[in-house]
Amino acid sequence: MKTLVEFCRNNTVLYSEEIIIKIEEDTSFEVMVNNCLGFCEQCRVTPFAAVEGEYVEAETQEQLLDTIKKKAKEKQEAQKALEDIIEKLEESE
Repeated sequence: MKTLVEFCRNNTVLYSEEIIIKIEEDTSFEVMVNNCLGFCEQCRVTPFAAVEGEYVEAETQEQLLDTIKKKAKEKQEAQKALEDIIEKLEESE
């Protein structure tokens, strides 16, 4: 399952364009650039993205890329744990 990473178009112009290019090269991500993600205060001052709907930011583009990858791993691990629980519940029926 691909991890959805969303970017704000305005933030992309200011901070995130290189990150989008790098993330699009990784087939485990689905990238969307939206007109606005609703984080306007942060948009003007720092690189940010939304990973599966959760806001993440960093001071630099490189740090944001690392943060996105870490958050994606956390989300995937949580999803896997949930699927394991569901499987065990179904087996016990």
